[in-house]
Order: sequence, then structure tokens, then C-alpha cells
Amino acid sequence: MNYLVLVFCDTEKNNPDYQKLKQDLDDYFGFPVCGRLVFYVSPCTMLVIANHFVGEDEEPIRLTKVSKSESGKFLSQHGIDIPNPPYGAKEEQRKAIMASVTKANYRIMKSKIVSFVGPDTECPATNVLDLFEGIQFDGDGSFIEDLVRWIETQKERWDD
Repeated sequence: MNYLVLVFCDTEKNNPDYQKLKQDLDDYFGFPVCGRLVFYVSPCTMLVIANHFVGEDEEPIRLTKVSKSESGKFLSQHGIDIPNPPYGAKEEQRKAIMASVTKANYRIMKSKIVSFVGPDTECPATNVLDLFEGIQFDGDGSFIEDLVRWIETQKERWDD
């Protein structure tokens, strides 16, 4: 049986832990895998989350720094009831936010963050749409199978 680990993380703009994680993954596999296995949001996941809650006719939320207080204000302004304020990304607060995600605002989020597709060196930026598209339209597991095949092919190439 093959196993595949996908990494979803915040870059927090040149975070040394993020850079080390990418290097460690490439070292582990022995060839560059991060472009296919690491899904990132720069500066933080709130870039994706916040864009669920903007109106269809509104501009996307363009976060350029990590700020839990600003995130909390934004969420409250958009009708998200945050338990035990202030917002600090605590488990119960994250659950409350995720309970507000619907199919309709998921589609809005995807249409908003398409403008942020870019390399992890930019801010705001993300490649998470690749992951969303892969798993959304993949009822037969081919997204994961294709990634595993890609790794096997690359490994053979690098081993030669």
C-alpha cells in the first residue's frame, strides 16, 4: 500500500520553519516534491477562510499579515459569532467559523482566491486551488493516485 502525505501550511512570509519543512521533504524524497505536495497560503489560512464571507460583488479580502485581532473584527463584521472573544484561533473558535462555511460561500471563496494564485514568495498568495480542484472532482481517487505515480516516476528519474 502506498501512502501520500499532503502538507497544508501557512508561510507567514518567509517563516524559517516553513522553508525548513520544504527542504526536509525534498531531502526525504531525494528530489524536489514540494511543488506538488505542499499547499500553502501566504500569509495565513485566514486569507482563504475570510474570502468565504465576502459578498459576490465585493473585492476579495487581501490579507498581507497575520493578525488575529483583525481577523476577529472581520469575522464579527460578517456575522460570524466567535465564542469566547477575542479571536485567537482556539479550537472552539475555529469550529464556529467552519460551521459557517456552506457550499454557496465555498464557491464564492474559490472565485475570490483565484486572484491570489502565485508562488509562496509572494503575499498574498496560495496554490490551494490545486488541492481543492483535485479533491472536489475526484470521486475515484485518481488525484491521489496521480500524485503517487508522479512521485514514483520522479524517484526513478532521480535514482538513475
